[in-house]
Amino acid sequence: MVVVGLLALAPGAGARGAAGQSLFVNWLQGVTINVTLPDGTPVTAGSVIPAGTYSVVIYNNFRDDESIARMFHLSGPGVNVQTDLNQGEMVQETWAVTFQPSSTYSWDDDYRPAQVAGSFRTSSTVASSSGGGTAGGSTGGSTPGTTGKPGATTSNADVAGTAVLPFRGALDAIVTSKGKLTLSRQGKKVAFLKRGRYTFSVDDESKASGFTLQVFHGSAVKITTGAFVGSHDVTLTLKPGRWFFFTPGGVKSQFFVTS
Repeated sequence: MVVVGLLALAPGAGARGAAGQSLFVNWLQGVTINVTLPDGTPVTAGSVIPAGTYSVVIYNNFRDDESIARMFHLSGPGVNVQTDLNQGEMVQETWAVTFQPSSTYSWDDDYRPAQVAGSFRTSSTVASSSGGGTAGGSTGGSTPGTTGKPGATTSNADVAGTAVLPFRGALDAIVTSKGKLTLSRQGKKVAFLKRGRYTFSVDDESKASGFTLQVFHGSAVKITTGAFVGSHDVTLTLKPGRWFFFTPGGVKSQFFVTS
């Protein structure tokens, strides 16, 4: 077993590194997990970062070692989220979370909390999210800390940026065994949606096709891939604009998100 060991955060480094409103979580080979700011500064029990809304980006960096069960769990005031990265099959997962002022947040591996764990504190002031970019994106590019493993999925991505919008319900997505994709809500084809957070409930019956979502001029988010068969639920934040769902290399179907 490998115990996470991180250096203390230097005074003032938290405010500089968190300006982009992101935290990176790296799952490494074995059972090691570390948490850093975008500039690579470790986030530890001695760290103080500005309160506010963040994109928490979780990277699977333990290659194909899926024999060890892992469960990243982040909790604190107003936050209680966990993931096993679809039992280690996903390369990246992104959450939009809001850290309250003057609070302590803890994280651990639920399977070994005594060995792999950490915490950090937030400042009494809330950082401005202007200028903060979205941390959700395509797994096909070269993202620091990722393996670039092909055929992986991305879930819980905050594709609208750092703003936390209302939850508006579930969308039913189907990938038939022949590779045909459909998206519906309460039995009706999706054509227009209001901006907000939606759970995409994907029923993927194809061994060759997957379900990918993308906003016009934005990064693609793979919900299921060609290798995946089964059901997968993902909650995404949709901003106004023209959206597409498709399987890579296939025909794109569009819908619109309004303000």
